[in-house]
Amino acid sequence: MWNNYDDIDRSFLIDGYRYTLPSIGVENSLTKFLIDKSNKNDIGIYTDYLYDFTYFLSDKNTISFEEIDNLIQIFNFDLDEEETKSTVDYEDQ
Repeated sequence: MWNNYDDIDRSFLIDGYRYTLPSIGVENSLTKFLIDKSNKNDIGIYTDYLYDFTYFLSDKNTISFEEIDNLIQIFNFDLDEEETKSTVDYEDQ
């Protein structure tokens, strides 16, 4: 996998997708989002979703609740099966 690493962008380029490690700010934003959903008793549906979109946010330091909802929609419902597989199965590369 290291042969796919771009040390300038600090990202991995695999099958045309650029993966980066999520920032602490993005992780915190996602945690706050899930805590908010839990406090509103909405957490049930959110436990089954994939959150791999965090690897596609490049150098973003925060993400709004609206953006998280939008990315959940895209990565869990809008992508076709082949596209989802190519973005989620990057560990097998």
